[in-house]
Amino acid sequence: MGRMEDGKVVFLPMSLPGETHRIKPVQEKRGYLKAESEMILEKADNGMARRTPFCRHFGYCGGCNLQHMTYEDQLKTKVDMVLDSMSRLGGEKVLASLPGDLPIFRGPEKNYRNRAQFHQKRGYLGFHQRNSHDLLPLDECPLLSGGINNFLKDYKNFYLPSRDRFTVFGTHDQFWVEGIHKSIEVDLLGKKLRFAPELFFQSNLAQFPKLLNDVIQFAGQGETFLDLYSGVGVFALFLEDRFSKGVAVESSRGALKFARTNLSKTNFYEESVEKWARKRAHDRLDFLVVDPPRTGLSQKAMETVIKLAPKKFCYVSCDPITQSRDLKFLLDKDFRLANYKLYDFYPQTSHMESVAFLEKI
Repeated sequence: MGRMEDGKVVFLPMSLPGETHRIKPVQEKRGYLKAESEMILEKADNGMARRTPFCRHFGYCGGCNLQHMTYEDQLKTKVDMVLDSMSRLGGEKVLASLPGDLPIFRGPEKNYRNRAQFHQKRGYLGFHQRNSHDLLPLDECPLLSGGINNFLKDYKNFYLPSRDRFTVFGTHDQFWVEGIHKSIEVDLLGKKLRFAPELFFQSNLAQFPKLLNDVIQFAGQGETFLDLYSGVGVFALFLEDRFSKGVAVESSRGALKFARTNLSKTNFYEESVEKWARKRAHDRLDFLVVDPPRTGLSQKAMETVIKLAPKKFCYVSCDPITQSRDLKFLLDKDFRLANYKLYDFYPQTSHMESVAFLEKI
């Protein structure tokens, strides 16, 4: 992201903070401009330097957008992106509540991704090309786990799902394909957890245990916990050992089918958070964890959090922008930001995970 001389925001792929570019506008929206670089006019003077991308598809593939930066610069840029969002959308109270040196936990740069969604067309598999719906056929990807890359090398020997897009999950040496394999079992911090390839699950098994353990340790122990957007029950699996009773709310029937096999003491509600809140959100509780979609918490969901008034509350997010917006509302309603951490689940891309650790004042 950069700015024109008149201050207008410009989204410019493949650029470095501090560089000056001659640009070609691609799409103009109210308040910002999407553009492509025609030429680098001035190099960055902030110590950042370009590196040669390690993937031959970089620039054409719609997956990565930061391979031209060193990993250290990627981490610094991600922290700066979050601070910018907190400043613009969270406001002064949120910004002032952040740790002075915002932590971001790093992971492997390559072969970290355990979950991928592939498009298929005319017998070929791959990702979409950048800014396009055209297929980029792939036989390997340096970000994917060894198991998924094994699948890419051998997929023509499988009877693949008859759909335009499907999901593959893989460890370092195994893979499971949506429509072929019914379930997967992984080990997380010593516990077994089962789910289906097509269901949502965190896609970085090397980094996720760190985030999971941070949430568990912050939760402590108590009487009642609530897990909203619970999926297959990964947080509840660990929380039900620490609390006398628990509730999980999830709208996906498929996810709850596996949650019921993964968990033993948790009560389940198969409905949206908003629908559940209208009927059942009355009792106060000790701990709340939410892991909403990229759009963040709806207004009704945030009102429910305020009504429940949990003593402790973890807000897990894959989009610090919507999380910044929501934190502004929550901090204005008698919650305190006890800590905030970033987890680089997605090196070579601008995406990351974050957790806001909140306490009721």
